[in-house]
Amino acid sequence: MRTLGLPGLGALGVCFGQVVAIDSPRARKIGSFNWGATLWHELAHVITLQMTNHNIPRWYSEGLSVYEERRARPGWGDDLSPAVVRAYQEGKLLKVSELNAGMMRPRVPEQIMLSYYQASLFCELIEKKFGFERFRNPCCSSLKTSLRRRCSGPRSGGQRHPRAGICGLPR
Repeated sequence: MRTLGLPGLGALGVCFGQVVAIDSPRARKIGSFNWGATLWHELAHVITLQMTNHNIPRWYSEGLSVYEERRARPGWGDDLSPAVVRAYQEGKLLKVSELNAGMMRPRVPEQIMLSYYQASLFCELIEKKFGFERFRNPCCSSLKTSLRRRCSGPRSGGQRHPRAGICGLPR
């Protein structure tokens, strides 16, 4: 897949909001990646990006996508690995506030994988502590804020936005 014009980047798929680009099942050696899990991961991005109007921290979107992979089917998504245990023992796991940087400006190559997995653990914790509905609420409140700004802005001309009924925002 050459979404960035860079061959061999390592990304199996990428989401551009409503469009997903993904390696075909035959693009790589058999057994080197799980096409179904990759597609599920990218589709989770489609949902979170659309629900938030692209206004979601990367760590949260990636965490939800990896977490959704694990929830979808046993064996999908990242699992606890020796690299994660080693990072924990060495104090190299990141704070939530540092996860975006761990994904976009990693200090070491394995930090990207660790950040994805760690973000998914935070999502798992959120669900266990507050329930699955908690995922929907931040996404919808972000969308509501975005829609309210659009609906009340000078260009709205007093017209309501066509998606104003989403997540309980009055039409």
